[in-house]
Amino acid sequence: MRAGQRCGAGFLLLAFLAALSLPGCGPAQRAGDRSGTLVIAVQKDIRGFDVQNYSLSSLEAVHVNVFNHLVKWDAALNLTPDLALSWERTSDRSWRFHLRRDVKWHDGSAFGAEDVKFTLERAARDPLVTDSAYRVIAKVAVVDPYTVDIVTKRPDPMLLNRLARVGSYIMPSAYIRRNGFQHYLRQPVGTGPYKVTSWSRDDQVVLSANESYFGGRPGWKTVVVRAVPDDSTRVSELVAGSVDLAVGLPMSDVGRVASLPRLKVVSGASQRTMQMVVKTSPASVTGDVRIRRAIDLAVDDALICRTIFSGHCETTLQVVNPGTPGFDPTLDGRSNYDPQLAKALLRQAGYDPRRTLSMVGTSGVFSQDREVAMAVAAMLREAGFTVALDLVDGTRFNAMIRRRKLPDVYIVGYTSSMFDGEPSLARFANLTGKGVSDFKDAGYAALIKSAGEQLDPARRAAQLASVQRILADRLPVIPMYRLADIYGVRSGLDFTPRHDELIVADDIRPRSSERPLMNSPPSSVQSPPSNPGRR
Repeated sequence: MRAGQRCGAGFLLLAFLAALSLPGCGPAQRAGDRSGTLVIAVQKDIRGFDVQNYSLSSLEAVHVNVFNHLVKWDAALNLTPDLALSWERTSDRSWRFHLRRDVKWHDGSAFGAEDVKFTLERAARDPLVTDSAYRVIAKVAVVDPYTVDIVTKRPDPMLLNRLARVGSYIMPSAYIRRNGFQHYLRQPVGTGPYKVTSWSRDDQVVLSANESYFGGRPGWKTVVVRAVPDDSTRVSELVAGSVDLAVGLPMSDVGRVASLPRLKVVSGASQRTMQMVVKTSPASVTGDVRIRRAIDLAVDDALICRTIFSGHCETTLQVVNPGTPGFDPTLDGRSNYDPQLAKALLRQAGYDPRRTLSMVGTSGVFSQDREVAMAVAAMLREAGFTVALDLVDGTRFNAMIRRRKLPDVYIVGYTSSMFDGEPSLARFANLTGKGVSDFKDAGYAALIKSAGEQLDPARRAAQLASVQRILADRLPVIPMYRLADIYGVRSGLDFTPRHDELIVADDIRPRSSERPLMNSPPSSVQSPPSNPGRR
């Protein structure tokens, strides 16, 4: 690799980044005293309070503060007690959970084993967004009011992970049966540190402290979670002092926000890996593995991290994330960039530049995704590809995946709220025919299936490592980099980002030891969601 080649790619990338940059907003202004109130600006509103019927961890900014799981992830991604105090495996297909006895729902009624049975059997049996993660549950048996047995259809090494993920928040069975599901959606109750006071769709959710919370007194009197999808508006609100924490700070505003005395920029490594998913069918432009390897070699992931993200990402050669089974530390912090070898492989494979490589990238879905897609397309063209790039919004992108109208290459950011390597690798196994790629490999699928039932951690790790080697050899997916989550934060707050993208209100603390409180707003919940799911 010659220095001039890297400079050429860098110049190309920097040129269009300069053309895309936008001017900043005005100086910071103080919005007034909001003692005891925390205001968080997020990119998307919740979809409602059917907490089992969605799959995006980015929507949990509200739910994580209102509801509880049986077990939960702590900030270091350790599984810890939540509504369950302890648990043990009683057989290859059965676990016993011992529940807390001091938990009240927000309406004052007692939490117990029937709530767990209602919730998890609904998750396993009803046609919900998250149902595939819970089909493994055969039944939940109530042993006594504070003990349950969860029986699975097969040995499941990830049951605890499932119980701590999106879709397994415990719901109030008696409240729902007594009042009906629609009433619950309008006036939800949970067991968490905050109660729902009001919800205005596509505007904000107001939460008030649950003084009877089993985990102790909540840190804030009021928590307001505002939906502000437009990046510039969200930053302007932060700069003006209208919000205390802004999620998803765009890179174009990082320097300006960091320079303001009342604000700071906080970033942390996420579990979301950006990757190129590539067609492998023989008839496609990318059917020859040498073409797929040339794509990998043509893209300078390290340059993208340095220029587009100012170092707020890390290159990687794997889709499995740190701290999870299957992660290989030797594959992190690396990139396969070699443009000369990419060109040589294209010649060997007989690539005809008259054959256009179809490529889809998103715009406004992932951090800097538009700029990244344009950079990748430019690098592929420089290597000799003829590229047709289509930039789409989230709705079009999701429809493309759902209908399996896949281009030769698409760029996507995947994570797994189960924090295990198997779900990240199983995406490409096509075990149900509904995978995210067209990749088919019997050995790969068999290893994934076996790892899904392997209870011996060492054997399972070896299986997942073998799966990764197949991916690296066949290249149906090309890992690029792991994103960092970037936040704008009022300087008077202590906040450390979590790896799971959750915004836990009580993890955000004023630097002062005293915390004056405000009265909470009047109680009402508006705009119930249109798709409540089945009871």
